Amino acid sequence: MPQRYLIVAVTAVAALWMYIDRVCFSTLAEPMKRELLLPLAPEPGADAKPLTDDEVTGAKKLRPEGADPGAPLTDAETAAALKKRWADGRMSYALGAFFLTYALFQIPMGNLADRYGARRVLALSIAAWSAVTMATGFVGGPLALLGIRLLLGVTEAGAYPAAAGLVKRWAR
Repeated sequence: MPQRYLIVAVTAVAALWMYIDRVCFSTLAEPMKRELLLPLAPEPGADAKPLTDDEVTGAKKLRPEGADPGAPLTDAETAAALKKRWADGRMSYALGAFFLTYALFQIPMGNLADRYGARRVLALSIAAWSAVTMATGFVGGPLALLGIRLLLGVTEAGAYPAAAGLVKRWAR
């Protein structure tokens, strides 16, 4: 098989892995939020902002089968919905952290690919983001999750610039 086909195959597989990584994390965001953030949510105080209609509807969907859907939320249901709001806000930071560093490190990683070789940077990016993705499973708290997501953005940022460098050299 000519080397150019191997290059195209490697870049296609790298792109596929990046999208699989993002989809996997999005499917695990809810369980991670329940395990890492909800236990840390503060008890809502009297100064808490009232629930929106969507939050009330979401809280009512959690009621057991056969419960009166028109009944107002109990104090416990309201407290749970306010804690969920708090956890949702913290989880959005973890989800957004990846995209922040991913965008910021595209150009520096492209410079590294130009300087040290696209194949080297692509291989290192794949290995590093695989290790960081694995480390996500060992996260024990919200700050560690934030740090891992920041690091994942940095490590994944090198893949597309390096792949583009490979394709550019191949097309000459």
